[in-house]
Amino acid sequence: MNFDFDKFVSNLKQYEVKEELNEPNDKKGLSKVIEHVWLHSSTDSINFDSFTLEDVEAALEEMDEIPLVYDDGGEMFTCDPHNLFFVFEQLFGVCFDLTNSKNKQFVLDDDDLFI
Repeated sequence: MNFDFDKFVSNLKQYEVKEELNEPNDKKGLSKVIEHVWLHSSTDSINFDSFTLEDVEAALEEMDEIPLVYDDGGEMFTCDPHNLFFVFEQLFGVCFDLTNSKNKQFVLDDDDLFI
């Protein structure tokens, strides 16, 4: 069987994926900053290499966009479902509820390894 490698490569070029370099889509650093701020992490438990100064500035901007309502008892946060701090709180709450559920039911498959 003859395989024309040059023709194969030239046909692949039309399907090449071009990445856009306008805005990085990696938000891991921002989510780390939000996690540490929201959970009041102590400084000795924070890996400062896991985020950048731009991530901290983005988290501060996101914090500035949290709407506040002042009443006689002090300030209260109102829920903005698109704010990343509230998204983190909702996800963290779901994970907390799942890990602390008293009615857990686990079904092991035959290929599961139980140690």
